[in-house]
Parts: sequence; structure tokens; C-alpha cells
Amino acid sequence: MYNPLNVRLRLNRLFIVFAIIAIILITVSCDDKHQHADNISSADTIYLNGNILTMAIPETAEALAITDGRIIAIGNVETINFYRNANTTVIDLKGKTLLPGFIDAHSHFTTVLKINNWANISAPPVGIIENFIDLLAALLKHKEQHAIKKGEWIIAYGYDPTALEELYDITINELDPVFPDNPVIIMHVSNHGAVLNSLALEAFNINEQTPTPYGGIINRIKGTNEPAGLVMEAAFLPIYRTLSKPDEQALLSSLFRAQMEYAKYGYTTIVDSSTLQKEFELLQQAAVNKQLFLDVISLPLFTDIKSILDKNSVEPAQYSDHLKLGGMKLIMDGSPQSKGAWFTQPYLTGNADPDNLDNTNSAWRSEPIMPYSKFKQFYQYSVEQGLPVYTSANGDAAIDTVIQVNYELKINHEQNQRHVVVNSQFMRPSHFDQFKKLGLIPSFFSNNAFFWGDAQVNSLGKERAFTSNPMQSALKQELRFTNHTDFSVTPLNPLFMVWTAVNRLSRGGTIIGTDERISPVQALKAITINAAYQFFEESEKGSLEAGKVADLVILDKNPLTVAAGEIDTIQVIETIKAGKTIYPQAQLLPEQSK
Repeated sequence: MYNPLNVRLRLNRLFIVFAIIAIILITVSCDDKHQHADNISSADTIYLNGNILTMAIPETAEALAITDGRIIAIGNVETINFYRNANTTVIDLKGKTLLPGFIDAHSHFTTVLKINNWANISAPPVGIIENFIDLLAALLKHKEQHAIKKGEWIIAYGYDPTALEELYDITINELDPVFPDNPVIIMHVSNHGAVLNSLALEAFNINEQTPTPYGGIINRIKGTNEPAGLVMEAAFLPIYRTLSKPDEQALLSSLFRAQMEYAKYGYTTIVDSSTLQKEFELLQQAAVNKQLFLDVISLPLFTDIKSILDKNSVEPAQYSDHLKLGGMKLIMDGSPQSKGAWFTQPYLTGNADPDNLDNTNSAWRSEPIMPYSKFKQFYQYSVEQGLPVYTSANGDAAIDTVIQVNYELKINHEQNQRHVVVNSQFMRPSHFDQFKKLGLIPSFFSNNAFFWGDAQVNSLGKERAFTSNPMQSALKQELRFTNHTDFSVTPLNPLFMVWTAVNRLSRGGTIIGTDERISPVQALKAITINAAYQFFEESEKGSLEAGKVADLVILDKNPLTVAAGEIDTIQVIETIKAGKTIYPQAQLLPEQSK
């Protein structure tokens, strides 16, 4: 007899059975898809028993598996053990911290190849120079140690007058009596200038008749037109180009040591900014010789980009044996520590008049390195070549100019060109929205707070100094940013850079803007996943996710759990590039595979 209730019950049972079958099929299908996507059933190496910080979602994991230089799986131990077999090497992290290899957002790699033969005249804590007497003694010691003969060059780096007791620039009056027979160049810590003695000035044909170029500074002796020694910005460019002429064989032989200098700090991708043509050709030769084991991104200087593209067979944005041409470096203004940053409002302390060092220009706000028409011409050329532009812009007036040229060239965020404003130190609140509309990426310089925060409170006032490198404001505006050391301007150590972003303490112990401090995880993202994004490499690097290259770093402590004031004491234990250890500091013994 027909019973509607019985029919409904049978239908419900059938529905439940089919639903269970469907769920099983979907689950099997998903598992099968996951395994086939990896196309790998076993791992070369597994890491476990540590703090694994992914820089992705979820933010942590228990274990990670690698095969053929790539991450094949990351998750809990039970899941990762699926990839383990008798040939798998299992690394017991023993409570240490594993995270993505650090990505250098902006530094000068080829400088490392050269400064080994230069004198270090940095102020504490980088060096020991506190006054002119220390400086001259260091130069004399360098001359003796390197057996520098009469007529040979003495070159030094790290000169920072804001950190010296005298608080003014050394001149030929101090240098010439001590070094009457050697040309001397003392590189300014900003890398935007130098102090030269008379023999060096003569060698570069800088004299009383030499005009000061647009965007340049040549300090003069009181009451005369005689150069005093300091040469900055546009006036320094010809000197920089001469100093950067490489001795190919000597520099090629230094490549391993230079890369290890980065690797010991956990970097797996590094940058050579302001590359000149000869330096680019040197890097190309190194790549052909298989001498590069870190990924090197070259950003040729605006003066050399056309000749590099015209004379060299190079595919921009593509790695060839670890070398990539990643963009063009352009310079809009100088550094705030040299009062070269270009502002809309004057420096509070003015600036010494280059034409008469006893006079002060109280309206000084600096000026651009070049006229706007030339700046736009260089910018447009790079855009037409499909190359991101990396513009060094510190002051708010310089940042205004970068924004202006992007609007005039009709660039917007939808085009995904990712032009970078290197430093972006003194952004105004109105700049954030403009950066988002144009797709500009600020690459901040948090180390500035430690090294020059005190000096900038004096020269710019608290309002500007305390809102410099506005990382927290950028986060609130959902503006992605990176952070960099600008080595050799400041030390390479990325954990020190994280410390400065989190604490913003100056050398004198002042917090340079409490409201702009950021969390350790955000500071780490600025040198991992955000830096990968800056270079269009976020699908390959910057986070620990299945399918990405196994670029890793192991730290002795967890930056997310140590006291904020101790982050700079964290040590790199091991650096791993594409699954292979390139910098061991301590032996991590594999667990016996079972």
C-alpha cells in the first residue's frame, strides 16, 4: 500500500547516501589534485621543531618540506610526514626560527667589491671615528697598512660630519698638511658626495674657475673662489663615475667574499643600485662564469641605462644565471643628513653658503639634482623600455615631483608598473593617496632614525623628524612598502633594520616618532614578501608557501617573541638558497630518518 511517509524516508536515505558518496569523491579528488599539482611524493629535506614564520596566511607552521630547491609542502608535522621517506634529510631546528630569505630592497652591491681597499672612517657604532684627529689618524694608518706610495690614491668611506665633535666639514686646510703627496677622497656617508684634498681636486680639474653645476655643491674657502674640499650631488657625479671604474679581474676575484657578506646576514636576493655600464658588464661576466650564487638585481644609473640596453644583450626583468636588470635608478634630491633633501619648507638651521662658508643661507631648503625637463625625459625613457623607475627622493618637494611626473605620463596603479620611490622619508599625509592611485611603492629607510634622527630634530624640527619614514601611517592607508639599508650608507644587518623600524631609537636614545613604529612582523614583511612584490617576484619568493623557491634563513631567536629592544641581537645561523646551504654558522645535525 502506498505510504507517502515511507517514500519520503526512502528518498531521504538515498539523498544521505549520495551526499556521503559525493563528499568522499570530492575529498579524494582534492587530495589527488594536491598530489598531482606538486607531482612529488617525497621530500629531499624537512624542517621541523622550530618557529616557522611564513610571511603568509597562516602566519606560522610546524614543518616544511623541500624538493629540488622548492617548497613542496608546509603545514603540520602529520601532513609533512607524508613526504618523508628513507632518503629524506630531516632538520631538527631545536627551537630556532625559520623564515623566508631576506630580500634586499636597495643597496649597492658592487660597493662591497671596492671598499675592502678603502679606509673605514665611520662614526660609532659602525666605526670608531669621533673627531678630525681620529679621522686623520685612520687615514695615516690605512696608508701605512696598504703601503700606499707617493702619488697613489687614498680613499675612505663613512664620513659623517653630523657625528663628529667638530660638527662641520673637514677641508683642505686639515687634509693638505698631513697628505701633501697623495690625492685623498673621503666619501660622504650618504654616497652623494665627498671631501677631496687639493691634489684630488686638481686631478678632477675642480678649481677656482669651475662653476657650480645645477643641483650640485662645491664648497669654497672664505673670501675666495677656491674649493674648500666638499663636493656634493650633481658636482660629485663625474667623480663617482671615475671611482667606479672597476679593475675587472680584481673585482671578479672579490665576488665570493662580497656575496658572503650579504649571505651571512640572511640575504638571498640582493641589489646593485646605481650600476654603471662597466659594472654591469662585470656582473654579466660573473653570471656567465657561474660566479653568482645569490640573485643579483641591477638598477643601472640613469646616466648609463641607455648604453647598457644598447650595447648589451639583456632581457629586462628576467634572471640569467642569477643576474637580472630590474629597473633604472634616478636621483631627485640628496640626503637629509647632508641637508641635500629637497623640502617645500626651509631647514630650521639653514645651511652654510657654499660660496662663503662663514655665511648661512637661512632660507635653505635644497634643490633638485636636475631640472624637471631632464628628470621627466629620463623617467619617460625608462617607462618606454618597460623598466620600473627607482627614484631617490627624500624631501617632500622631491616626492611631489615624482608624483607630478607619474600624472603627466598618465601612469596609474591598474597598469601595475610598480615604480619605486627610494627613501620616501618625508612623505606628507596627502602623498599616501597619490601613491595608491599611481601604484607607487615607498621603500623606506628606517635606519635613518638611529643614525641621523637627533641631527634632524635639530635641523628640521620634531614635526618633520618624528613623521619621517612614516611606516605606521602607510599601514593605516593600506600602502605596501619595503625597507632598506642603502649599504654602504648604513650597515647591512637586516635585523638591525627591523630593530630600527620597531623601536625608532636614535643614537642619543630618543624615540624618533612613537606613532610611526611598527610591529616586528610588519618589519619582517618589508624585507621579505613586500620586497619580493617590489621586484615582481612575489609568486616565487618572499613567503614560505608550496611551489615557491626554497630561499630560507634560520635565526637563533624568534623576532616576534624576543623583547623589542633585543631584536638587533638576533643572529643568523644559516642561509639557504634554493634549498642549498650557502652560509653555515652552526651545524644543524639531521635527525635520523626512519
